[in-house]
Amino acid sequence: LPISGDKRVYNTRSRKRSLETDEKEELPKCVNLEKEEVTSKGEENSVPDCAICLQTCVHPARLPCGHVFCFLCVKGVVHSGWRCAMCRAPIPHDYLDSPQLLVAPKLVGGSENKNISQDDVEEEFQWFYEGRHGGWWQFEERTASELESAVISGLAQFDTLICGSIYTLDLSKMIQFKKDRPWQARKLLRELPSKVERRGIAGIK
Repeated sequence: LPISGDKRVYNTRSRKRSLETDEKEELPKCVNLEKEEVTSKGEENSVPDCAICLQTCVHPARLPCGHVFCFLCVKGVVHSGWRCAMCRAPIPHDYLDSPQLLVAPKLVGGSENKNISQDDVEEEFQWFYEGRHGGWWQFEERTASELESAVISGLAQFDTLICGSIYTLDLSKMIQFKKDRPWQARKLLRELPSKVERRGIAGIK
């Protein structure tokens, strides 16, 4: 009898340890789920990388197929075939007129609020390039930063990637052109936004 009693106590303790082990094994699963939720939320708020220029997206644009690239990189792809650079899905021919931007672009410098006087806003010089049909387009922030750094460094000109093509930006003549088409040059301008007829930013109205 004592032996059988010891067995019952042992079996009870074994079941208790087994339940405690199961609870410990289940606990990490709940923690992992919470981590996954935090990660997914963080990814939603982060700016994706562009698979074309291999940099963080500037003015990220989502194609109908779901892939996201820089708006200017999409323009470069469109000019070479109207198909997604990742999955080759077709891009509508009116996409550039109404792109699906993840974040609405804001013109840097000056005030877009008509109720605020320009005298109440401290303006900063911005970079622009000449539009084909008049007016000026403001450079997106990445290229504008390159231009400003070139001025500070005293560079006469430099090359950079725009819309999938190599452009030469000549600061001595204040013009830009495709590396392989120097005869098709457009003027550059560094000016206060309030003094410029701005059409938009980087081709986005």
